[in-house]
Amino acid sequence: MRLRLLLVLCLFSPAAHAQETRFELGQRLRLFERELDKPGMAAKRKQAIGPLTEATPAFFRGQLGQAAGLLDRARLQLTDPKPAPERLWAESLVVRPASRFLDVSTKDLSLRVESFYRVSAERPDKVKIRWSLIGPDKKVATTSTIDLDKLPASGKLSLKGVKQGDYQLRSEVLVDGKVSAIGEQAVSLAADLAGRMAALRKGIEATKEAKRSTEKLTLPRLEAILVDLAASKTLETNYPATALLTEAEALLVAVKAGKPHYGKGRTGQFWLEVAGEGGSDPVRIQVPDAVKKGPVPVVVAMHGVGGSENMFFDGYGDGAIARLCKKRGWFLVTTRAPLFALGGPDVVRVVDALAKIYPIDTKKVFLVGHSMGAAQAVSTAGRKPERFLAVAALGGGGGFRSSDALKTVRFYVGVGDKDFALGTAKSLHASLEKTGVQKAVFEKFDDVEHLTVVQLALPKVFEFFDEAIAAKE
Repeated sequence: MRLRLLLVLCLFSPAAHAQETRFELGQRLRLFERELDKPGMAAKRKQAIGPLTEATPAFFRGQLGQAAGLLDRARLQLTDPKPAPERLWAESLVVRPASRFLDVSTKDLSLRVESFYRVSAERPDKVKIRWSLIGPDKKVATTSTIDLDKLPASGKLSLKGVKQGDYQLRSEVLVDGKVSAIGEQAVSLAADLAGRMAALRKGIEATKEAKRSTEKLTLPRLEAILVDLAASKTLETNYPATALLTEAEALLVAVKAGKPHYGKGRTGQFWLEVAGEGGSDPVRIQVPDAVKKGPVPVVVAMHGVGGSENMFFDGYGDGAIARLCKKRGWFLVTTRAPLFALGGPDVVRVVDALAKIYPIDTKKVFLVGHSMGAAQAVSTAGRKPERFLAVAALGGGGGFRSSDALKTVRFYVGVGDKDFALGTAKSLHASLEKTGVQKAVFEKFDDVEHLTVVQLALPKVFEFFDEAIAAKE
């Protein structure tokens, strides 16, 4: 089963295939999740279960293009069980920008259009593609349209007059003047990019003797992301590169001055390398405004095989867990585990290190895990049960160390009826009940497989967490 889990989630695996394919597969999954999240769509998920369950063996066989096509077909099935051939053809296209991080002085952004996977439908007549750069204010900064007479095709988007910032590149495939497919990805522009990157590198070199801190360790992590993006490399997900460059520059100033940069006065989302006792951990966090008023509950999310700290923010319901935490004013931490690291990251070390920076209520710590992450969450709670209030294991199971302290922890086990981990989840629940934990809930979701169980289960998970807090108080 371990190998199969790897291939099911291989779109997030850095070693499985080229990053461009990994990135595009992630984009297709997010499009499906966004559609499924629309009102009334959950009731229609049975229409999409066929393509979704076929996607798993396609990943297993290494047929990544076919898997991407199945994700698109699953999305279309939610609203149009018999999509027109021209729409299927339009959905198969992919747009590749020459770079996603450019200097603001760049005149044009070069773009390439090609097929991402094969379809039986032929290219329709009168096909165009329209590109638009959308700013944070949702306004169009620049746009252009080209005729799509053949594939692959190339075009340019003028950047004249576009200001520094992080944008969304929207690509629309027009068939007979009507939009048949839409895709979006991040593109960032920064002033004096080369000069600022050189200054950042020089500044980091000068801080080697600075005191160890989360700020110091985070600096080279952010720089590595920025270097790759500036070199026109495709990474696993969309990054707000210009905002990250500005943050890295502010971090450098803080490290040089020996002062903290992060804390309750700085809220939002951040990529950190957390300096803990005996080691450091890469995480992505969301800090709510509520920390300004006092300690808040914290949710630690653990991804499946081959994933990273970005999966719960950029996948799993297109960041559903981030929205649920934001609604409640809770602190969110997503961790990274090495491939097949069944023990998982040191969650207690991460929480304790972050508690020195932010007002976290260490008596209200929740664990959420998917697939391999579910096993890691259960195992983590078994090792340090006194540190966790409740645990949610989704699409997976695993073993744990039984103890009297574990009996005070609440467990939610969620799985789809079409999930190959159904048996493992049932076994976990049975073991928890036998151990006598305070509460062990098992919920099976109809017409749900391994990939979408997190998105559909998370609202129930957070209701379970709400009940745990209410019971404690």
